[in-house]
Amino acid sequence: ELTQNAGGRDVSDPAIEVFVDDVSENIACARTVCADFVDYLQLAKTADGWRIANILFRSLG
Repeated sequence: ELTQNAGGRDVSDPAIEVFVDDVSENIACARTVCADFVDYLQLAKTADGWRIANILFRSLG
């Protein structure tokens, strides 16, 4: 909905931090943190490399 309403276009702080929280063989958990949101990513290693299997997010505002 936010994208459809042209939200998120004016970014005052475009910095994004990436944290790899855990890696166990072919699975991993990571976070991306920016000024407005935290994304929680579940990753799976496939024959084609690491792929995002699931994303959850929360607003910091």
